[in-house]
Amino acid sequence: MVKKVFRTETGDSLLIYRALYFLEFCVLFLAWFLKRYPLPPAISLFLPSLAITGGWAIYLWNLRRTGLSIEKVLAGIFALAFMLLLPTIGYLDTSIDDLSMIVFFLLSVSVDREDDNLVAALFYFKILVAILVLFAYNSHIISDMTMYRSSKDLIRHSYGFMHPNSLGMFFITLIYDFSLLRKPYRFDGGIIMLLAALLVFSVTDSRTSFFIALGIILCYFLKPILSKVKVSGYLIMPIVIGMFGLGLALPRYYTPDNPVFVTLNHLFTGRTSIGHAYLEQFGLNWLPRNIPIFTEINGSMMYDDSFYVDSLLRQGIILFCMYPLLLMIQLKGKKFTLFHSLLFLLTFFINTMEHYGASIEICSILLLNYFAVSGDKLEEKY
Repeated sequence: MVKKVFRTETGDSLLIYRALYFLEFCVLFLAWFLKRYPLPPAISLFLPSLAITGGWAIYLWNLRRTGLSIEKVLAGIFALAFMLLLPTIGYLDTSIDDLSMIVFFLLSVSVDREDDNLVAALFYFKILVAILVLFAYNSHIISDMTMYRSSKDLIRHSYGFMHPNSLGMFFITLIYDFSLLRKPYRFDGGIIMLLAALLVFSVTDSRTSFFIALGIILCYFLKPILSKVKVSGYLIMPIVIGMFGLGLALPRYYTPDNPVFVTLNHLFTGRTSIGHAYLEQFGLNWLPRNIPIFTEINGSMMYDDSFYVDSLLRQGIILFCMYPLLLMIQLKGKKFTLFHSLLFLLTFFINTMEHYGASIEICSILLLNYFAVSGDKLEEKY
């Protein structure tokens, strides 16, 4: 159940809190997204530092607003543990996904569930960022990174987003937010998203992003039906645990002689075999380790895109378990529409192939406390 606010709060104070929460989200998004560009070190390090400072400020302010709870205390402990145990240069520079996790702990327990305009504001902010990137590309400030895919004899384009897959990722965050807008369902909105997905796929040939987009769009088309069904968080919990287990078990037990694993490896565009190579090379450890982004294994340079394997190896078992543990706590005792439940579970499928499935600035559905419909009047807004 949502705890009642026991400190009187003026309208101006609440408005300022919501505005600063939104700005903190924007800073985090920029800190994460702009790491793809060769910015001056002063800017590259300033934004992540500002995101962490802002995250703690929002967290502490929310504690003053709504009081303590086990969920909030654990979130603060988890964020602090990440900051103390991980190398500072990692979450500020080289491993920006760790920054997302730190700020996720702080923002996920601090969101104002009554803020009806949050997702819309985030959506329009990201639209503005996309417009600025395309403007910079058309002005020749940012170049078009192209890649040749020999198997299809085609050129993949980024159009200023630094990598074709990054353009696909940006499209994913836009349709995620669009689907989550608290506005009446529109069939033509789904058609527009589908056409846009086909257009983005035609220029990026990013299969991962395209299949993720199809999953989101399918949920959107079924939104009127899915929104009428409520799902208990207790039912979602074992599915989340199973997804984490599957995300680690597939690369752990991968063998190229098994046709099932070969098919899955092809479906996940080679991530399963790469994850297996990383696990064989580095093994498991309880505490964090410094593992290079690009690693030479068996004479080949590899990069592990899987959130599960990469986070487990770099963060260690202790820190890695904090993310699913907080999710379990936030799912406990709440209900969600089937629509929101499916979009939430889709993030764990994303994590098998990309890191951004666990990034709150990309997948805002991770704000579980915001989208819960646990027996209060928010239910009627979906």
